[in-house]
Amino acid sequence: MSVEGNPKTNGIPDIVIDKDESEVCHFVFCQMDALRPFHDESVWKEVRRWVKFEEELEEDGKRWSKPHVSSLSMQYLTELHLIVTANPVLLDLEATCMHEIVDLLLEHWSSDGTLQPLLLNHVRTVLLKKHKHKTLHKHLHNILPKSLPKIKSGIQLSENHSQSEDEDRDTPNESKSHTNQAYNHSSESTETLDSTENGTSDHRNEVALSDGERNSKFKKKIPPGSEVMNIMVGEVEGLMGNLCAFVRLQTASDIGMITEIDQTRFLFILLVPKGNLEPAEEATRCMGTLITDDIFREVAYKAESEIDLLTGIQEFTSQTTVLPPGCWNPSTRIEPPDTLPTKETRKAGQSFKKKEPQTHIDATLQRTGRLFGGLVADVKRKLPWYKSDFTDGLHIQCFASFIYLFLATLAPNVTFGGLLGDEIDNFMGPMECILAAAITGVVFALFSGQPMNILGSTGPMLVLEMILYNFCVDRDWDYMPFRCWVGIWIAFIIFIIVALDLSALVRFITRFTEECFACLIALIFIFQAFENLIKIEDKYPIHFHASLTNSCVCENFTIPFNRSTNFNVSEYTTNMSNNSAHDTDFNISVHDAGTINNSVLPAYCSKYGGNLTGSGCSDKMYEPNVFFMSCLLFLGTFGIAIFLVNIKGGTFATATIRRTISDFGVLLSIISMVVVDALVGVPTQKLSVPAEFKPSNAARGWFINPWSDKNPWWLILVAAIPALLTTILIFMDQQITAVIVNRPAHKLRKGGGYHLDMLILGILIVVLSLFGLPWYVAATVSALAHIKSLTRESECAAPGEKPTFLGVR
Repeated sequence: MSVEGNPKTNGIPDIVIDKDESEVCHFVFCQMDALRPFHDESVWKEVRRWVKFEEELEEDGKRWSKPHVSSLSMQYLTELHLIVTANPVLLDLEATCMHEIVDLLLEHWSSDGTLQPLLLNHVRTVLLKKHKHKTLHKHLHNILPKSLPKIKSGIQLSENHSQSEDEDRDTPNESKSHTNQAYNHSSESTETLDSTENGTSDHRNEVALSDGERNSKFKKKIPPGSEVMNIMVGEVEGLMGNLCAFVRLQTASDIGMITEIDQTRFLFILLVPKGNLEPAEEATRCMGTLITDDIFREVAYKAESEIDLLTGIQEFTSQTTVLPPGCWNPSTRIEPPDTLPTKETRKAGQSFKKKEPQTHIDATLQRTGRLFGGLVADVKRKLPWYKSDFTDGLHIQCFASFIYLFLATLAPNVTFGGLLGDEIDNFMGPMECILAAAITGVVFALFSGQPMNILGSTGPMLVLEMILYNFCVDRDWDYMPFRCWVGIWIAFIIFIIVALDLSALVRFITRFTEECFACLIALIFIFQAFENLIKIEDKYPIHFHASLTNSCVCENFTIPFNRSTNFNVSEYTTNMSNNSAHDTDFNISVHDAGTINNSVLPAYCSKYGGNLTGSGCSDKMYEPNVFFMSCLLFLGTFGIAIFLVNIKGGTFATATIRRTISDFGVLLSIISMVVVDALVGVPTQKLSVPAEFKPSNAARGWFINPWSDKNPWWLILVAAIPALLTTILIFMDQQITAVIVNRPAHKLRKGGGYHLDMLILGILIVVLSLFGLPWYVAATVSALAHIKSLTRESECAAPGEKPTFLGVR
């Protein structure tokens, strides 16, 4: 199906590549109207539309189908090519209304002998038939009751309108004098005419069909500045052959409000004899699919002749995938894909080439060969964006991200502090972790090269602290001063790394390493979540029996007889039944040891050689429903958060409301489950936060003196060995997280800052060591959560098309 003798037919047309790029190719919305009988006349009824994917009006015109990828037949693509070849292609037509366009088309068809003179007025009447849009019904239904008092004047207006239309048919030579406003009356939907006949004035009809009110909700789904292609297909009685034309107007115009939105630029009209409607509709459906293709749309805008347009059709056909008829049902609707090939890729002919492997070679990872060359480059890169770091944060989404990160980091820090305190005798605990998170978070956000990173506690750092503590305890050394020297050595080694641009080694980290690291951290967090839930069951076990005595008795014991001791049997019994007895001083009164056989406190039972028996003797608390309530809160928080975060892709309310709810989804889920927990009243475990701002261990202060009488002087040099191992761990944690955050897929505008980040981290480690606070490094999960909470997506998305990721705010 090539056009002989024309070199442009091979591949993509030259005009797409060579034409002046200053010529703007707008987004095109395509609407297909078919000639359909309605009551006692025919109207142009909207049957299909394309924004990016095809939608079909179904269920007797009551609703649009789900957007789907158009499945075209090769036969009808070939038929379309032949139809365009044999009929006029009018480019840059100077017309401002439908009457002018129709007259010019009739002139072309008459001059080439396609249209018989006897059918001229009949075809004119068909092309100027009224247009019926599904989207107008609801709006006109709302305004109809307001028009009832004007029944008489409305009937008169309808009669005058019909009379003027009859006069137009009798005097075709006067049609050019009709204005665009005149065609607006003849192109109203059937609902509009019905309302006119029932008393709606002409002025009210103009308001109902005015720009912006016809389908303003749908117009929001179309990019600003879009233009329209109108496809009109129908069968006309008396025609002996096809009447077809492709029209491109000189400028986009509102030619009579015949579409759901304004500014028509293209028209494709196909009128066929009776009995040929089905193939004609399939051919025009191919044209509707073509105009939504990026390359053909560019061809349609830049075409200088019919040959260019035919070449565009041929290029589209050459890249069309054909499915075997015996292996696929053509009626099956194909779901829109998540990602689409770009126009640039198709232009370069790389559609089927393998993707180039992703690398991390960028300006931030190039060795300069100078001392601190990478650091200087990071600072120069950071300074122009420094002010915008503050101004960009003045957004509701940033406020939601702030609250989310506060809640997402507070609980892990307190939990990490509790675990750390248990392992190192509370030299550092929850209070130290909270203070460390505050200091590192503020300083890193203000001065780092990549503030999207979040510094936090990690499991490897906990293991390291345990090793250092046990190393010092076993040798009777002071732990905190030794740890302080380790931190100073870490900062010194990091200083050398920054000076020599060793962060450039990050470019050797592959995507596989990144994914393994991120997956490992994510699995650790998931494991910890379920582990903490199981720990609740250990403390508050499930009891599978309905009747529980919860008693605890001491058997086979002997208490030396002492009448001077006062025993209060009832007090012991009560304390034991509540499982809250403690080894304290009590007054017990008894005259015979045997009389308190079942009433002796558990704390004294073993002292006198007795055995504790009973369900109440365990140190596990008996509180009904605690574990199951914790499970419900766990699953409820997760489920609500997932639902609210994903609500932005739904149809509930407006897009702005959905985005706001999505931004605050995690916060709303936490608040809702806290309210449920408070209303139910089950004593579930709560986060234990220190009530006073003081060190967790009273034996230490806020400032750590690096010098200690218990530590030998050479321990300062020995500290370099664990410092080197710790630096390797910190470097890997920090830089792998930075590589993941700085991925090109995140579309970060301000670049990374590997060298600057390491310098700030080294300074912070010295400060944290001197104040006896935990060392914090980049936390992968928190950093990715930060990225996710600040993602921006396109507000205008075509039906069926996934919102486009625009980057991070």
